[in-house]
Formats: sequence, C-alpha cells, structure tokens
Amino acid sequence: MLTSPHQDSHTHAGGLTGQALRRANTAAVLDLLRSGEPWTSPALCESLGSRAATVLRHLEELRACELVTEAGVQSEGNVGRPPKVWQINLRAGYVLGVSIS
Repeated sequence: MLTSPHQDSHTHAGGLTGQALRRANTAAVLDLLRSGEPWTSPALCESLGSRAATVLRHLEELRACELVTEAGVQSEGNVGRPPKVWQINLRAGYVLGVSIS
C-alpha cells in the first residue's frame, strides 16, 4: 500500500520526508512490476490501495528512467477506454554491488 503524505509539511508517516516517501512509493510500484507479469493501471491501483493519478505519476517517473514500458492496452472485457498495461523494461540492465572487506 502506498503511504499517504498527509501528516505535516516536513515529516510523513513512518518518519519519512516528502522525497523519501515518493521514492518508497515509486519503489512499491516497481516491486509489483518486477514479478515479470504485465500489470494494468487499475490492477496496480487496487493492489497498492492508491488513486490512479498517484500510480500514473510513479509509472511515468519509472518510464522516464527507462525502468518500465507500456506493453499496450488490455482489450477484453472493458467498457470505455481500455487500461494501459505496464511491464518491467527487460532492456533496462542490471546493477551489481560488491563490498570487499
């Protein structure tokens, strides 16, 4: 579930600052997409307990970093505009960290 930033102007739920809270919420979206399965925008919203605009903002941030891509739209069983489908960008690469003591 995404954490709400509605406590005070400096520190939010769990003692996080606004920037740290945004990073944590963006990481929550990315963690769901790391499952390897494509997710629709509404499914992400439902799983995270968040509003569409909030989830979309995090998806756009991840897309700008080239970590996720749109995989098209879900075409079956919809009334109205079909939801976008998102997935992890398989071309994003990997980072490996090693600490030698």
